[in-house]
Amino acid sequence: MQWHGFVQFLKYAFVMITGLTVLVGLHLIIEDHDLRPFFFPL
Repeated sequence: MQWHGFVQFLKYAFVMITGLTVLVGLHLIIEDHDLRPFFFPL
């Protein structure tokens, strides 16, 4: 197993997941969605 390739994959996956999270978050904020269903009760 190539350790370097696995580390590169983890970096790539982290960047893609982070980018998708940012895009979804911006969409929810810009479109003025009600975010209350997504909050955790404290």
